[in-house]
Amino acid sequence: MLKRSLLLLFVAAITGCLCENIDCKLPSSWWGIWFQQGVRPYMTIDKESISSKGACHVRHKDRVMVKKSNSCYKCIVFHRRHANVLQYKETLSCSPKPGPDLQTMCRTIPGDAPLYTLFRVDTQSIRCPIQGPLHFSYNFGRGLCAYPLSKLESCTLDTRISLKYQACPNVPGSEMKETQFECLAGWREGRHSFLVGKMENSHITVDEDKYRCIMWEKVVEEGETKIYLSISGDASCNGLFSTREGRALVIYPVNPESSCKFPTWLREGKLWNSLDENIQLDMSEESVSGLLLTRRELVDHGGRYYHQEETSNIICSSHRQESDDLVVMVNHETRGCTTGYVCTTFRKRDNRVAEMRMGSMAVTPEYACDKEYFNNTLPFHTIVGGESSSCPLSGRFSVSMKQSDFSLAVKPDILSTSGSATSSCLVPYSLYMGCNNPSRRDMVFTACQGGMQESSTHTCITQWKEGEKQFFISRTASRARYVCYSYHEVGNMMVVDMMGQQCIAGEVGSFPFNITKISDCSDINKSDMICPGSAAVLFMVFLYVFDR
Repeated sequence: MLKRSLLLLFVAAITGCLCENIDCKLPSSWWGIWFQQGVRPYMTIDKESISSKGACHVRHKDRVMVKKSNSCYKCIVFHRRHANVLQYKETLSCSPKPGPDLQTMCRTIPGDAPLYTLFRVDTQSIRCPIQGPLHFSYNFGRGLCAYPLSKLESCTLDTRISLKYQACPNVPGSEMKETQFECLAGWREGRHSFLVGKMENSHITVDEDKYRCIMWEKVVEEGETKIYLSISGDASCNGLFSTREGRALVIYPVNPESSCKFPTWLREGKLWNSLDENIQLDMSEESVSGLLLTRRELVDHGGRYYHQEETSNIICSSHRQESDDLVVMVNHETRGCTTGYVCTTFRKRDNRVAEMRMGSMAVTPEYACDKEYFNNTLPFHTIVGGESSSCPLSGRFSVSMKQSDFSLAVKPDILSTSGSATSSCLVPYSLYMGCNNPSRRDMVFTACQGGMQESSTHTCITQWKEGEKQFFISRTASRARYVCYSYHEVGNMMVVDMMGQQCIAGEVGSFPFNITKISDCSDINKSDMICPGSAAVLFMVFLYVFDR
């Protein structure tokens, strides 16, 4: 008798016998919030139930019997296409009883029953398998729009692409428009690949118009690689039987641009920063024609200030002018999903210092350097890159400058009251350069007044010469800001111009001062060079004046 009972239990297990199972659990890969076309609110699946469907009564792999009420049981068969996409079919009506087993109930689902698609709402997007730049023609049922060709562009984030449709005179209803596509899921069935994502443009507002399924395939015809794809007409993967029917696109490769590359000295600098910290160029290590451009902007949000960053992909498109120290280029820029062509100039002042000016974005490269997009009223940025160098001078110097250039109150690095006069306070204002570390990059300004000593610590970044003038750039330790100086010798002293953050004489906030050498680094007592407990920054005053 015991053997017979065990045998019946075994048969029931393998056939899905449906005595109610209090341990019926749904797979964790199904859990989440899902969008289904025409269903509101969103469908929620947890470990025990499916909203709007019922509680898990019995499950065997991808087949689930759900109990909506004591008189409503249904079988649902799920197909997991991707972590972000589920498809299912279900029995067309409720069964008043669970029936003898799960398999019997699921057999009642007809072969032509509707196939429903669920798109995960709480999800991470994926890298788009199709990346631009590419050209495409399209046919949405009103004729083939192939001239002019439309464009598919990659966005800054590789999880998005931009489809830029062109209007064709011979195709009624065709229009210029731009649609972004965020890639959410992808899988392969046979020779076809599938891609699911969300369409975004100014006319799309509801989920039914956002979610789309794409069937696509890559083929080689007459030696040319093409991609054929078809876009679903609604928020499902139904009706996709061929990549060449329905809302169809044919994607073509873009003819390679003429060999264009950034100047060698710019590429060797690797990472460039503008002195005002608003621009950063990160040269590509893999390509001589690519870089990442980061723009920083100080934003005032109701009295609260913060820096906002935006990164663009820049690809060299063509050179308009080129010499040893000046290059005028047209670059292709991808900023978010906005793309276009930007006229850019680089004027080399040294291998590690340059001036950069960028125009506004034009749709086509032909007009990028026209006055509408690029002219001399545009601001330029002084950029510095490459390895740092030592300070141009070394020793201790007395500093002579106007009272008005340092009289404004500043917060010092370190402020101390000295009980007795030290040799460092024998002169009111001093400058130490190249004395405090092996690389000779240290630069410290000190001020002594009324027994109080302030000091400002800088690091030398680079130095160069233009004609009879010497230049150098430092970076303040406390404020992490770049400052440019020029200097020339007059008799036994140096005339120094603090030139702010554009390296231009007469820049707002710039001013001159004189320095005279007092002693060599070897003659300086270390305790004098940086007084105990001192370090505020006279030159923070200079920067404050410049900021005005």
